[in-house]
Amino acid sequence: MKSVSFHLSRAVLVTCVVLAACTKAAPPAYPPPDVTVFTVKPETVEAKLDYVGQAEASKAVEVRSQITGVIVARPYTEGTDVAAGTVLYRIDPTTYEAALRSAQGTLANAQARLANAERNLNRVKPLLDEHAVAQVDVDNAETELQQAKAGVDQSRGAVDEAKKNFDDTFVRAQISGRAGRALLVLGALALLTISFRSPTSGALHNVQGTGASILRPFQVAAERVARPFRDAYGYVAGLADAKSENAKLRRELRKARAQATQNLAAAKLATSLQKLMNYETGPTYPKDYRPVNTSVISFPSGPFAQQVAIAAGSNSGIGINTPVVSADGLVGRVTNVSPTTAVVTLITDPDSAVAAQDLTTGVSGLIAHGPGSTLILDQVSKEKRVQKGDVIVTKGTRDRRYPDLYPYGIPIGVVLSAGPSDIASFLTVQVAPYASLDSLDSVAALVATKRATKLP
Repeated sequence: MKSVSFHLSRAVLVTCVVLAACTKAAPPAYPPPDVTVFTVKPETVEAKLDYVGQAEASKAVEVRSQITGVIVARPYTEGTDVAAGTVLYRIDPTTYEAALRSAQGTLANAQARLANAERNLNRVKPLLDEHAVAQVDVDNAETELQQAKAGVDQSRGAVDEAKKNFDDTFVRAQISGRAGRALLVLGALALLTISFRSPTSGALHNVQGTGASILRPFQVAAERVARPFRDAYGYVAGLADAKSENAKLRRELRKARAQATQNLAAAKLATSLQKLMNYETGPTYPKDYRPVNTSVISFPSGPFAQQVAIAAGSNSGIGINTPVVSADGLVGRVTNVSPTTAVVTLITDPDSAVAAQDLTTGVSGLIAHGPGSTLILDQVSKEKRVQKGDVIVTKGTRDRRYPDLYPYGIPIGVVLSAGPSDIASFLTVQVAPYASLDSLDSVAALVATKRATKLP
């Protein structure tokens, strides 16, 4: 009985010890967390979307020059806004300005021809009733008048064309916008791109931005693939265009040179004709003579030939011994004539002799061939007085029994030197002719308007 109680007590004790060992103290309780509370209510919020896109002008205009030439100025700045009419480029105007002046000179020449043709017709018509001229002279005068009118119209057209070309040296913006990068192609042809940017807001802008964002990767890939081919094509195409442009510019240059030469010749002829008109309307022009203005078509064939040919003949009333003058002075006389041309023997010919007079002192003599391209006033007595600088003119007819070939007062030249010589019977007077006999452009044949009176 005691043994059983002892073992039971010991078991209870062990159980209590085990239970005491397994039991722990409970952890402290955590405080409640802080909670933020919002009141939910409906609101309108603007949705903003950012995309990567590429801006492109909504409108682009290429402004090309209408003429060729070297660009000498570019007043605008790339990337700036320009207004319509702004000068973008200045092309070298030298040749176009010269062409304009030449065309204006040609027009003045044509107008002078027209005025002269009208005067000739007004002179000839009354003479037909007096049987002083033939009907063919009137017909020719009327034809010259019509040709002169046509020449004026043609010259006016040339002036308008030259003026347009000169105005085109100012390359202007046709519309307002932002100037892009300038491309100067071969031959200095101005190429300008004027860009107008698209709107930066609105539905269209959003659509463009979304489309650009979606297509951008494809665009970049295609750009990288196509770039080598495009560059090669561009090089070949550019080379072909450059060669074609070079050939075109060479043709235009040859044409421009030929036109410039023609214009210079026309301007020179116009100046010569204008001087002739001034002489014909001046106080020294001989009365009872009508001028037949014409051009020189051939010159002396050698240093000893003293003849030229003119583009007018018997159809214009010109005959043998008709005096021929330039705007500066006496040229010579007609020695051979055909219906449309005539040969003029110059006063420097060794066989030529012209009765002349010193306009200052009244001393008379004969103008003859002198040394070089000069003349001499021969048959002047040593007692007479002639001074350097005196003007020599034609003497004209002093006795109707001995009519002179030349009317009185036509300028011949100026005295270079005068003095006696021990070996000469007459005074040695050297004269320089007024007319440039080696470079004649236009002359006038003096046709008498009154028939010579027959002596009994």
